[in-house]
Amino acid sequence: SEIVAGALRDNYRAVLVGSKTFGKGSVQSVLPLPDDSGLRLTTGRYYTAGKRAIQEEGVVPDVAVEMTTEEKREFFLRRHRELDELENQLRDNEDFRLEDYYDDPDEETRLEELDPQLRTAVDILKGILIQRFFEEEAGAGS
Repeated sequence: SEIVAGALRDNYRAVLVGSKTFGKGSVQSVLPLPDDSGLRLTTGRYYTAGKRAIQEEGVVPDVAVEMTTEEKREFFLRRHRELDELENQLRDNEDFRLEDYYDDPDEETRLEELDPQLRTAVDILKGILIQRFFEEEAGAGS
């Protein structure tokens, strides 16, 4: 995901919102030794499309939105409950359709309330749409 996020940004296809990624950007191989121990050797490193190293640096978002420990905890617990609920419905109902599970008109609102990173991303998208609208209106008035 770090490579994809970096590639999208480096190719001007995305604005990254959230917090800095972990920075696991290397490939390691373990070479066995005769005494049953091993040697871990870095055999490759990951870079974004713009040649930025991911190792130890991570990918820094364009718009930083940190979550508090409580927000992270609530988000994790909610997702865990939802996955358990989905698993139970799949197991108990042969006619279950995934689109029925996600066809909740209030779902977007609830997720935005719970996830400040998602809320910020949605606000950015709304801003882009408003800007495009005004640019189109200004072009039509010329």
